[in-house]
Amino acid sequence: MPLTDALTAVFEKQFDCINEHGEACPGEVSCGETEGKPLFKYDSGDVESVCGGCKLKGSKPENIDERLRPFVASGFELAELKAAGARFDYPDGLMPFEWLSLTMLQRGKAKADATKRKKDEPKKKR
Repeated sequence: MPLTDALTAVFEKQFDCINEHGEACPGEVSCGETEGKPLFKYDSGDVESVCGGCKLKGSKPENIDERLRPFVASGFELAELKAAGARFDYPDGLMPFEWLSLTMLQRGKAKADATKRKKDEPKKKR
């Protein structure tokens, strides 16, 4: 699978989870350290058994291919900066992998949002 397609699919899965549940999995470390999160509540349980029943499991960062994780982290960080008002001059404002990460994040979000709109359409017609 080409890198662009793989990254788009990862971001789409993240945003599908956010659209459906209001959040994505924060990852095992954050989940275990955050009061109210499953791994915090069931700290004596096996990680896989606790995560197995979690509605956010599909977006678990540890399930992302290790080769894609730097792109995913970069995409989310750049999107946060952009949402806070940062501007990036093209083409020299970011490194090529950062442009790729940000572009694939936007593409994945657009796909997830389109899926959500299609899913919500029948509800609106009632």
